Amino acid sequence: DRIVFANQFVYDMQQQRGFKGFEVGVEWRDLQKHLLAQGVSYLKPEQTEAEYIEEIAEARKNLKGQQIRERRTQDGMEYLLTDTRLDNGGLVTIVTDVTELKKQEADLQRLNTATDFSSVGTLIWNKDDVLIYFNKSAHQYGLHSFDFEFRLGASYDEVARRQVETASFEIPENMSDEEFIAELKSQRANISYNENDDSVAE
Repeated sequence: DRIVFANQFVYDMQQQRGFKGFEVGVEWRDLQKHLLAQGVSYLKPEQTEAEYIEEIAEARKNLKGQQIRERRTQDGMEYLLTDTRLDNGGLVTIVTDVTELKKQEADLQRLNTATDFSSVGTLIWNKDDVLIYFNKSAHQYGLHSFDFEFRLGASYDEVARRQVETASFEIPENMSDEEFIAELKSQRANISYNENDDSVAE
């Protein structure tokens, strides 16, 4: 159970993070000891090095097909590891650095939490005027103001028509309902969208 190949990504990762062990020829158990010693891997409370290595060695030995696992280093790096058992008994592990993706997910979760508990209704539409996000305040506003239950995928056209049906707008006397809805959509069409995410919030 020795390393027979490691690509440039692995060598670059070693150099950037300042740890060693992924050299061709290194035995797998020795690699795990290197990673523990360098703080890349870490033990559970009250777990010994020997217990840790036996635990993951047993899982490695019993692996059939493919498994996907996550590893977080002590310095906060996040990696996604995909292990695949080959027909000849060998094992291929693909390592993907997902640190930035995890940070973005955490930021989005914090944003969702903040807006959900905000008293300000928030709706986010994509460039096709389809609803892709709404918070609790917006949901309550729709139910109580014009008896509309916001849902992901709803079009602005649906929302505008429901507001017209429930007399939520004061429509000018010289305009029909259809003309008024067309005017609303025309005004929205002139909103400048963020070129990076093709969405607009209101």
